[in-house]
Amino acid sequence: MFPFPDISFVSSNFHLETDDRSLKHLELKKEIRRMLKALNKTSHTLELIDAIQRLGVSYHFESEIDEILGKMHEAYRECDLWDNENDKLYYISLQFRLFRQNGYRISSDVFNTFKGSDGKFTASLAKDVRGMLSLYEATHLR
Repeated sequence: MFPFPDISFVSSNFHLETDDRSLKHLELKKEIRRMLKALNKTSHTLELIDAIQRLGVSYHFESEIDEILGKMHEAYRECDLWDNENDKLYYISLQFRLFRQNGYRISSDVFNTFKGSDGKFTASLAKDVRGMLSLYEATHLR
């Protein structure tokens, strides 16, 4: 005989909570899809895709991400990715990494604008911590 007769497994509300969570989950996925479609600025779109991938939920949005990156890849040379020169390294590195991570070919020559005549990166880049971190992450992709 079961030693705890007062515990009732039949009247559990677990299925109701699961249904509520499922609905919330679907609503959040719709919201993210809407955000992916609504963003006009390339830099914001790249940051959102990066966040989605870092959170580990990009498998829900594979087709949307692939479509967006495909369009960006077709015209990546003409994209205005940065608001000012201070963010240029960050956004180019982010774009480079996202393209490479998602199977798009992009030449490492995009970083030549940050090199001096000696072929080395300019010393002024050391002040751009966010850009350097993004560049560091991008260097691990082939």
